[in-house]
Amino acid sequence: MKKTRILALLAAASVLGSSAYAAATPTPTPKPNTISFTTFPSDTSYTTSKLPVAATATAGTPTIAVVSGPATYAGGLITLTGSGTVTVSASEATAPAGYVKPTTVTQKFVVTPLPNSISFSTTLSDTPYTSNSIALTASSTAGTPVIRATGAATYTNGAIKLTGVGNVTVTASQTNAPAGYSIPASQSQSFTVTALTNTIQFTAFPADPTPYSTNALPVTATATAGTTSISVSGPANYSGTTKKITVTGTGVVTVTASVTNTPTGYAPVTPLQQTFTVSAASNTIAAFATTYSTNWNTNAPVVTVAVPKASSGLPVTLSIVSGPGTVTATNKVTATGAGLITIAANQAGNANYSAATQVTTTINVAKGSNSLTAFGASSPAAPNYGTNGGRFTIAVPTGKSGATVSVKATGATVSISGSTATVTPTGAGTVGLTASQAGSDNWTAATDVTKSVTVAKAATVITGEQPKTTTFSATVAPVTVSATSSNTGAFTYSVVATPTGAGTVDSATGVVTIKGAGSIVVKAIQAADANYNAVTTPVNVCTITVNKGTQTLSTPPNIPTPANGTSFTLPSATSDQGIALTYGVTGAQYASATKKVTVTVAGTIAISAATGTNANYNPLVSTPVATFIATKVGTTANFSFSKQ
Repeated sequence: MKKTRILALLAAASVLGSSAYAAATPTPTPKPNTISFTTFPSDTSYTTSKLPVAATATAGTPTIAVVSGPATYAGGLITLTGSGTVTVSASEATAPAGYVKPTTVTQKFVVTPLPNSISFSTTLSDTPYTSNSIALTASSTAGTPVIRATGAATYTNGAIKLTGVGNVTVTASQTNAPAGYSIPASQSQSFTVTALTNTIQFTAFPADPTPYSTNALPVTATATAGTTSISVSGPANYSGTTKKITVTGTGVVTVTASVTNTPTGYAPVTPLQQTFTVSAASNTIAAFATTYSTNWNTNAPVVTVAVPKASSGLPVTLSIVSGPGTVTATNKVTATGAGLITIAANQAGNANYSAATQVTTTINVAKGSNSLTAFGASSPAAPNYGTNGGRFTIAVPTGKSGATVSVKATGATVSISGSTATVTPTGAGTVGLTASQAGSDNWTAATDVTKSVTVAKAATVITGEQPKTTTFSATVAPVTVSATSSNTGAFTYSVVATPTGAGTVDSATGVVTIKGAGSIVVKAIQAADANYNAVTTPVNVCTITVNKGTQTLSTPPNIPTPANGTSFTLPSATSDQGIALTYGVTGAQYASATKKVTVTVAGTIAISAATGTNANYNPLVSTPVATFIATKVGTTANFSFSKQ
């Protein structure tokens, strides 16, 4: 601090030219300082050799650094890490004493990538399809190429695997290269895979011509490659399971052998066709062994008929010549009613056999008996008159004749829809049901079936009214409550009041007399009638809420103008409901116990009145009842009074 002041004084003295001090020595100007590279790489191809670089400065030692590009610097040498432009800087953080800090200098050189190319290990050529793999690899100057195959081949682990015929293109490429090398151009080779030939020949075939026979004839074929499939046209069928032809008639049979699943690498083969001719015979049907008889029943009788055989071995068919029946299977005749059925056996023949002469027999179907099923359970099982008037459903009994089943009822009405009877009772009690069915051509009339169903009395459901609200007053009107139900019996009303005595009810009319504020619950019971049971436990039918009444000051308290003095007393008074008033006073002192007002200062005195509550009325809120002006003359107050 002292040294600083001394220097300041010396400077001042020099400026003033005081003879007491000598002039100060001027500060020397710093010397210039520059940096230059003494050694620097020229543009070069990528190399792993380290490149020297050096720089000097007029004063001091420059610091060298790689600013950007694919290189690093250490110990006077640059190590390349790739290709591109490398920018190098030389700088000094500080300069020696007496020298300026030199400007940082930068210099660039370009590193070009080394050439890179891909080559295949083998030159590929067109080839017939083979399942053998074709060896192929690829290499590059630097890096590892990836080989891909497109077309009818795949490439895996150094080998091409053919997948079919057609063009194949193999491409070797690299998506990256080692540091300092360019990415090589992709290389491709293409070749064509040709299909192998395929032929078919029959190894077994029927003689031509051959006589018609039901015996199966063997036929087989093979192909150079693939599985053969055989089909026939003409009067024959072929079984791929037995590898045999079954002749179905006379004429020319054409057999075609083909390959539908040509193996990979093989050309499609032209189907091979070959024919043989089948020549022609007679046909008769044996007589029926017997005639038949049965009875008509609930389920249509089915008669199994021993079908006579035809000499041709062709199937014999049954048909109805006359009578109530149908043929329902090869050897089954189903009767459609009672009566005599004549059936025939026929064999129409075909191209190989003449039609056979028809043979017949009869089936005698006797009439069947008839009965009705019993009535089932009603739904609901225990009808109650209170649910849909006791209505219930019941299944209509079924019979065998096919005639409509009628249902009659006592104590109810009946309607039938489909197989269901809907029964509507006319009242509680017993409903009697009777079902009948007439006979028909095939059935006798059924014996009637009956059933009794008891319909219970309904439970009475009493419906009340919505809650009601009224406000208590000396003249509050009675409230009438009405209960309803489907029962015609008389209602009897009662009340539960909170507090007790808040109201009473006329048991016969439901008229409620309001006695005070509170809650009144009106209950009811009801006597039974012919179809409904009595309700003996009281049911809530209405809740009446009686709100507290409102008090008023229809006659305000008589507060006369006070005599002059220091105090006055307010009169006792009540609301219109007889509840004592309490006063509130502002502008003077007030003693509520004695109702005494004491004047201490001149000004406006305001008096208000209020009441408390009771069981039936809400409180009266504070209401102004009088104001007056007090003026002081000594210790005495003079009053100018105005009632509200």
